[in-house]
Amino acid sequence: MADTSRSALRLLREGHEDRVLSLLRTHGALSRADLARMTGLSRTALWSIVGNLLAVGAVVETDRPDEVGEEEGKAASRRGKGRPPTYLTLNPASGLALGIDLGYRRIHVSVANAAHDVVASTSEPCIRSASWRARIGQALSVVDSLVARHHISLAALEGAGVGVVGPVAEAGTASRPRHGDRAELVHKLVGEHLRVPVLVDNNMRLGALAEAIWGGVQGVQNALYLRLSHGVGGGLVLGGQLFSGAFGAAGEFGHISVDTDGPLCACGGRGCLERYISLQQILKRSGESTFDEVLARLRTGDSHVKGVIDDAGRRLGRALAAACNVVNPELVVVGGELARAGDDLLDPAREAIGIYAHRQVHRRLNIVPAQLGEEGAALGGVALVLRRSTLLADYPSGRGETEPVSDDDATLASSVSVRAPAPPGRPSGSVTVTVPLTTDADQEFYARQFQRFTTETGVDVNLLHFPDPEYAESIQELFSGEDQPDVFRMVKPPAMMEASWAKGWIQPLDGYPVITELLTDEYGDSALDPAVSGLHIGGQLFGVPGIASPDWDGRQVFLANMDVLSRYGIFEPPRTWSELRDAAAKVATESGGDACGFAPAGAGLLLANVTLQPFINTAGGVRHIAPATPFDYRTGRSAAAHASVVEAVALLRGMVEDGSVLPGWQNIDTPGFWQAWSAGRIAMAVAAPWWTEEILKINDQTDVTVAPVPVPDSGRAGYATYTKDWAPTWGMAKASRNPDGAAALIAFLGTAEVQRQYYKVSAVPTALARDYADELSKNAAGIIALAHDFKLRGPSPTTRSYDAQEVISAIEKRAPTPDWPEIVFSAIDNGNDYVELAQTYDEGLNTVVADALAAAGMDENLFTFSDWDPLEDYTTDPGT
Repeated sequence: MADTSRSALRLLREGHEDRVLSLLRTHGALSRADLARMTGLSRTALWSIVGNLLAVGAVVETDRPDEVGEEEGKAASRRGKGRPPTYLTLNPASGLALGIDLGYRRIHVSVANAAHDVVASTSEPCIRSASWRARIGQALSVVDSLVARHHISLAALEGAGVGVVGPVAEAGTASRPRHGDRAELVHKLVGEHLRVPVLVDNNMRLGALAEAIWGGVQGVQNALYLRLSHGVGGGLVLGGQLFSGAFGAAGEFGHISVDTDGPLCACGGRGCLERYISLQQILKRSGESTFDEVLARLRTGDSHVKGVIDDAGRRLGRALAAACNVVNPELVVVGGELARAGDDLLDPAREAIGIYAHRQVHRRLNIVPAQLGEEGAALGGVALVLRRSTLLADYPSGRGETEPVSDDDATLASSVSVRAPAPPGRPSGSVTVTVPLTTDADQEFYARQFQRFTTETGVDVNLLHFPDPEYAESIQELFSGEDQPDVFRMVKPPAMMEASWAKGWIQPLDGYPVITELLTDEYGDSALDPAVSGLHIGGQLFGVPGIASPDWDGRQVFLANMDVLSRYGIFEPPRTWSELRDAAAKVATESGGDACGFAPAGAGLLLANVTLQPFINTAGGVRHIAPATPFDYRTGRSAAAHASVVEAVALLRGMVEDGSVLPGWQNIDTPGFWQAWSAGRIAMAVAAPWWTEEILKINDQTDVTVAPVPVPDSGRAGYATYTKDWAPTWGMAKASRNPDGAAALIAFLGTAEVQRQYYKVSAVPTALARDYADELSKNAAGIIALAHDFKLRGPSPTTRSYDAQEVISAIEKRAPTPDWPEIVFSAIDNGNDYVELAQTYDEGLNTVVADALAAAGMDENLFTFSDWDPLEDYTTDPGT
């Protein structure tokens, strides 16, 4: 703790002395006459008190006037005679204040003395996905490094003012933050490390406070401060005082709606300002990776970038007009990275305010850029501790202030307020989560992560783990009884999201900001768009991504074992179907049976979807209306006999007839495939991406070159398609006994850091693999890059109406027999006439589809997308 024998301010907090020190802390330098008038003390008493304070070094004399004392100085100057007054100020050496800004992407630290002079400051980037515990730990390391570098003793440190992202309530607690209570965690960790009182506030509002004291809002009674960076927010100075609002959420300008039909926002609204003018949106629309690059193009007159900044300025002005119509400020100060665009941004904003704000509001309004840089919020933290300005006269003095961690008696602790109790809704208690496990490493991973979650939030986690083959039966039993889990992994039947929803197992997640904030921040707009997210059912959010990556799990890849191929004079993967067939036959013939040219998936039920579909994708637009039910969405008809499917079946059948395929392929299991590849017995295959890592685990010297799937000799006529941007992994049980704790755990599991750790133990890239792209293996990075190059968005009837899902389920149940995979298998393995069987299947499926649509009262064209071009991205139907 701070040494009270060396901190004069701590020794003199009582009676009249405390009143004098408080006035100097609030107003800065004052004359003795100022102090006498403001305290009401007699001249004799005041002079005695000041003498004591000077004697112990709590205050010092100076000749610089400041704030109230400045008027006294001017009066003396006008008198032109007599001894100029001296002023009293707090002794710079007698107390220090620390300000910390815990931004999402950068940490700022400033140290000031009791005379309000900044003696040191610095900043350091932080990882966007870092937990709040890690972020706070990094900030404290920055503090330690800063004070050591500048030889600053923290013995006289009076307190720390810390800015956090998001609303901070009256007691200094963040409202439903992502990883537990941010403010409470700040109090605990900063207080334990520095052993001083800690005050917490919203960092945007602290930026406003700093501008009002040191920057462009000095002396202004009514002003708005807006910070435009990765987020959009600010603060208000009303009637000469900083305004926090009833529940600490004042200044959330970023959530003013500027388009009621715009994209969903984490706050639950649509078209919020932040969805249009945050730094990420500007970079995305400009096509640049840094704002410096945007500014460089802006300065050269680039019309596209100028249009982006103009649009941002107009939207900003429209939002400000709404706010200014309510509070009628005299000044708007705009800071943050985007403010560096200057008048290119502010002029369109001024123009929009002139259009949308009341004349009496905008006629005298001045809009200017902020004067302080990125350290503004840290300086605001300093001001919180020093309580330097009348701006804080009625501001909650105990706002988030905690008592220092101390081994002393209660004498010193009684000088500060006691920590407020945790707010309602803060996660606590325990939750139960169930997952399927395939390896000991899986179990160790979850044990470590859940312990970390408990440490950060105080919520205990009970892990119910089942061997992978037993997961389906086990989770069915859990949901049939009373002891249902709070959180479960929706990656295997019968726990897949749609099946869980149909069974009534899961509950919507839209009402948990800790989850919607995560999705907005980490996954982007599409994660909250019901039409394309893949996480919604009937417009409601039910899942959060995690271990499932659409780029890794969503499609098959073509594997070429170049060690084998080159042995027989083939030095690059085949590009066409005929090249594939010739290469497969060459390997099989010249190896004398030691190696096969191609290996289809082992079982007949897998063959059609796993091996055949990738070739069909390259040949046209046939997809599946339900699993293993081929369909042409361009015509709305069954497509088992479509030319592209017939040709793909003929390709595989030809390789079987040539003797090019792996002997016994009909019955080989996946581990058997991995062993055969690792032994050099397979030259080429179509397989799931994750098979590549399993092969490398057996023999890391094995060649598993990933290449594009060969295309028809006539040329590519289609791509692999996707209709949803994300795959759901985690869901919350409808019967959860601790939904707040469950929501916090789901958000935790959805973070990039947890997924990065999962990749380390599994070698399986996750949903946020881009966030640790530099750590991916060459194999994994290649597969993900390939997926981006050879997939396009395709149509989906569920984007038109979620009721289509019920129709699809009915079609799946009544699909003709033998089913399509059986027809494919019999044609390839037994030589049956595929076309005749496929035509019969199509007739039956078309009847089933028509009957299902009629029974549901749905439009007969529900499954028809005549405008779809399989060589182009499909745009979702307008108005869906």
